[in-house]
Amino acid sequence: MPVNSDKGSKWEQRFHHFGMMRTRANGAPVRPADLYDIAQPQTRFLSAARASDSAWLPEGPNIITPSKDPASSHGVCRINCIAFHPTNPAIFWVGVAQGGVWKTQDSGRSWVSLTDELPVLRISDIAVDPRHPDTMYISVCDYAYIGISLFSDGRKRHTHYGLGVYKTTDGGQTWLPTGLSFQQNTLDETLIRRIFVHPDSSQVLCAAGFQGIWKSRDGGANWNKISGDLIWDIVANPLNGRTLVSTGGYVGALKKGKAFISRSYDFGETWQVLSTQIPSTGVVQRIAITIARADTNVIYAVSCDMNRGMYAFHSSNDGGNFWQMRTRAQIGKNILDWGAGSGGSGQGTYDLCILSDPTDVGKVYVGGINL
Repeated sequence: MPVNSDKGSKWEQRFHHFGMMRTRANGAPVRPADLYDIAQPQTRFLSAARASDSAWLPEGPNIITPSKDPASSHGVCRINCIAFHPTNPAIFWVGVAQGGVWKTQDSGRSWVSLTDELPVLRISDIAVDPRHPDTMYISVCDYAYIGISLFSDGRKRHTHYGLGVYKTTDGGQTWLPTGLSFQQNTLDETLIRRIFVHPDSSQVLCAAGFQGIWKSRDGGANWNKISGDLIWDIVANPLNGRTLVSTGGYVGALKKGKAFISRSYDFGETWQVLSTQIPSTGVVQRIAITIARADTNVIYAVSCDMNRGMYAFHSSNDGGNFWQMRTRAQIGKNILDWGAGSGGSGQGTYDLCILSDPTDVGKVYVGGINL
């Protein structure tokens, strides 16, 4: 066993240096707003690097070693969202938790980064204008870490707060903030979960997040707040984009929000809370939802409890008017568990998604820790 002759002094100095770079003089955590201010001047160096003739090539890692644990897998990033070109299936975009927006024009064989000059590179959603695909909107935040931070539950993460909705009109070469912008000193209130462009009007937008639901009628320049409910998920009818269904949840770490499912027939202008029998507070933290493309009257919802394991699985066959609980973790398996579903917890507030098969209305996929 090697012996270090410096008796740990170098290790201790490295530890102090690491802490000094991430704390204020009094040892308190650095405020996210301060980090944002520090990052702003650095954008000019990024612009100069992009304008130079120097070519950048990926350095790696190129090969990810397979995990020895069959219940987990390794990776180098987390993809939060994906958006497709309205007419060219070879073109699509992904939003990365801490890596910005990337675009492919050859079905994923090669990629180019579009957001290196943004001061914050966390992306939760991408919305592409179906009539003018060079116009796009992004949610600059990492919604997956809602309620997880040094301020809320003592965990060592200050890396999810956002800036609001940004817009490009030149395919991602330049980005500017819209009227729905935030300062990072408002913390979780800066989080935007989803953005939608109206199927019939490029000027009409809908955005939803921690503080509620907003609409814009002038391409994002100005926004009106429609609802103040904390939104966990919101989806559009795949055959009629004017119909939206949203879900709320109770974030235990923050003691905020309430669980519900609501529906809008007018692109978010008015909302009706649906009768689901899901407890509103203290029981269900998050609800993920999907509308079946094969039959848009069919809606599926999966929810997680206060331990972040599965609470229940619900479905509706009439567009949301009547709901039925199909199964519950207490009487079946906890499909959000790490292993075989016999445990009582999971990561439902962090990783939870649901999707109906596009051709088989009776087939549903749920993603938690496992698929």
